[in-house]
Amino acid sequence: MTTPRSSRHQLSEHAVAFGPGAVPFYGGAGSYVNGLPRGWSESNDISGTFAEMFKWARVVCESTACDLPGVTIKYDSFVSNMWRAVRMGFVTAKNAEFVHNGLRWGFEVGLHPDRLQGYRFFKNYESATGVFRSRVTEATMSRVEAGRTLLLGEATTETLTLIKQVFPAAFIFPMGATAKPLEPDKARPTDDHTRTGLNAACDMSGLAHSLDSYDEMAKRFLPGYASHVSDVEAAFPMLPFAPWVWPFLLHRFHRDEGAGRAASWQTSLH
Repeated sequence: MTTPRSSRHQLSEHAVAFGPGAVPFYGGAGSYVNGLPRGWSESNDISGTFAEMFKWARVVCESTACDLPGVTIKYDSFVSNMWRAVRMGFVTAKNAEFVHNGLRWGFEVGLHPDRLQGYRFFKNYESATGVFRSRVTEATMSRVEAGRTLLLGEATTETLTLIKQVFPAAFIFPMGATAKPLEPDKARPTDDHTRTGLNAACDMSGLAHSLDSYDEMAKRFLPGYASHVSDVEAAFPMLPFAPWVWPFLLHRFHRDEGAGRAASWQTSLH
């Protein structure tokens, strides 16, 4: 569904993403060609492996990143109320523009194409392929079913070659796994973006903050009261990545537990 233009605010194509030293926002309308991020070659994908990626990238280009599957943020309502909060002095215009760009075009997490070069492909760690293999499969398929991760098919040598033909640069990060202390029957897949260099490419200027929640809570405790801390289900996966970032979030996992089956490729949308 296309968001009515009347509800949109005009955003600067060259706005600073966040903070005084952050990289400029990249993924606006000018970074798309025929509905796809600049540099993507749809014609080279003769097997249709990345057809679904292309489809959802075009949804973002033509509508908003909030129209991706699994994103529950109501773009029109959120944006209009956010700018109302700016006018009332509760939110700075700089922060609102950062959020607005992210919800409209997808969040770039301090990245820019100039910072991401080449192809870096890694295999998963033993923790994800050994004792936790079936649990990683379960956790990953739950993301696929929710639309937060795209299943791209079997991992083959031809697919590796195709990635290089379709995308100007791409990473396959190594995945590990760790047990969930409160849910011993499940495992939490871990993404090693440090190994691929993605973390180092992120400019986090302006996002530094201190975690003083416990001190703030302690100030408000009264005799006889107690507190409980719970995990917020799927808090961060609600925020969508910009389509041009997707090729740097490729990973693989064993979709089928049967012997001899190849791993499947995936990329995360959010």
